[in-house]
Amino acid sequence: EKTHEMYFCMACAWCSVTRFRDHCDIKNTCEEGMELALIKCEPNKGKNPRRRKKLSTTFTLLETDNGGGTGLFADYAPSKKFVGSQIQVVDTNRDPAINNGTSLCLERKRTRNIALTPCDASVERQRFTGFNATGQGMEIYPEGIFSKNGVSYERCLTQHHHPRQGERVYAEKCRKARNSKTNKWSSY
Repeated sequence: EKTHEMYFCMACAWCSVTRFRDHCDIKNTCEEGMELALIKCEPNKGKNPRRRKKLSTTFTLLETDNGGGTGLFADYAPSKKFVGSQIQVVDTNRDPAINNGTSLCLERKRTRNIALTPCDASVERQRFTGFNATGQGMEIYPEGIFSKNGVSYERCLTQHHHPRQGERVYAEKCRKARNSKTNKWSSY
């Protein structure tokens, strides 16, 4: 058996609402309600890097000191202190004269779905933790407590199992993601 490292990026996609594990339809722009899916994107390799760059999505972290903050948080005075950062989509396919970014952020829907919704600093489900200064080997956690039958567990962003193009990104139990070695993310 041969092993080799593969690279996948996140991209905006429309995914089936009735069948969770089906592949998603990757798009070159991001819209409210979309989810994230994987696209092959090995750095500096590949037959068509322009197409790959056009489809992969760039993100930025919106951080706050929870005491007034900056950026989208400037007018937000929370009654509850949230942990983590919002992950905002930077849509490079938009006209830069209008806006290089969007006002869309990742948000956990129910227990495991992740969708793009308008950024709102008061929404705890838009907070994620696990980022590090190097941007390598990160386990990204949606904020919140998850439990089943009275047992608490953590969730991490991952995809179903063996990465494939068009596969949905969602919040899975970290134990399961670690067992399948799909729990780590890098930025570049």
